[in-house]
Amino acid sequence: MLITLLLGSLSPTPARGQFNGDFRIQRHRLADENFLDWKAYQLPLDWRLEWELARNAMRASVGSLSEERFYQGVELKLAKPLGRYAAIGYAQRQVSFFRPEPLLQEVELRVGEAFNASIFGWTQHVKSDGSLGAAVSYRTPDAPVFLRLSHLDQYALFNQRSEGDDVFSPIPTVERVQFRWFAADGLHVQGDLRSEPPSRLKEALPAASRTYSGKEGELLVLWQSPGGWTAGFEVFADQEQRGYAPGPGTAGAAAAQTLRLSWLDVFWRQRLSPVDVASVGWLDSRFTNTIDSATPADSYRFRLFTTQGYGEWEHTQSDWLRWRYTLQVGHVHLFESTGGVRNDEELADELQAKVGVGIALVEPASYTVLFNTTWDIDIIDKKQWDGGNIQLVLFF
Repeated sequence: MLITLLLGSLSPTPARGQFNGDFRIQRHRLADENFLDWKAYQLPLDWRLEWELARNAMRASVGSLSEERFYQGVELKLAKPLGRYAAIGYAQRQVSFFRPEPLLQEVELRVGEAFNASIFGWTQHVKSDGSLGAAVSYRTPDAPVFLRLSHLDQYALFNQRSEGDDVFSPIPTVERVQFRWFAADGLHVQGDLRSEPPSRLKEALPAASRTYSGKEGELLVLWQSPGGWTAGFEVFADQEQRGYAPGPGTAGAAAAQTLRLSWLDVFWRQRLSPVDVASVGWLDSRFTNTIDSATPADSYRFRLFTTQGYGEWEHTQSDWLRWRYTLQVGHVHLFESTGGVRNDEELADELQAKVGVGIALVEPASYTVLFNTTWDIDIIDKKQWDGGNIQLVLFF
């Protein structure tokens, strides 16, 4: 059973799953091989750790999920000290996997030295759609030891400045705890807890009520040995709940949705020589979408469960050139049903396998760019090339 701890996103950038006023109940789904794709498109561990401890940096990964959709993950963080006791920060985040996500922008003004207080906001062109919050923290987001507690009011001015008679009651809020403890050698722990308590939008015309609540979390634990090996695990869980209730005289049926996305990744990384590093791991991933409607034909259930083992080998050819080779083998279960049928139809129960070959261009403390391609070997008689992927980390 996949662990469903609610321990949140890895970086001090905006929360991964911004609500953004999206009350829509939709039939989101994934293809059978998408969790293998997702794993292939994640940044290597050492790149991620460099990103976490950088003050000004950008990371991105774009890769094919299907003939219609891309996986897209882009994050930017900038910070500038204003003297000794103040700083201003800016961050962007957009990560799209099972649905397109909006670009989230956060601006923060921080005051203090070891202990800090700050105000921050999620900026929007329309003032009534903006969000405003406050935080207290220990150290700065790029420090090896970091703790931040924050509260955010989303749509803070909506009820006062929006056009029309729609109102939030209560307005959406985000409570968040971020933490990091990186030792020079040894145990590294980093995580986040995010909670969005239930909020309600009351629509005047046509009369209806829409609700939303969410929780998300991620925890990364590493142990780095002076002997050259690293062992660790990462656990992530996200849950979103939406509801719709029509008012008197309004057409439509009441409906409720629960979305869940989670994974557990356990890995071992070993330096084999001054120029070779190998990794092996086990990843259990799950995505479910349940829609219950008062109109049975509108009900929907989707389940994708994937368990995969993987191996990675990185060879450094020169100061600026590295080769990466990957192998993934996974077992996929996919179920889907519509129209209120409780017995899900099994659409996939199969083994899948991919190999990947990539070339990375590296300039220490400046950039790392990986050009990666994957190949399906489980259906090599029907289709060989699976897709391409570009990953990069830039330091400013």
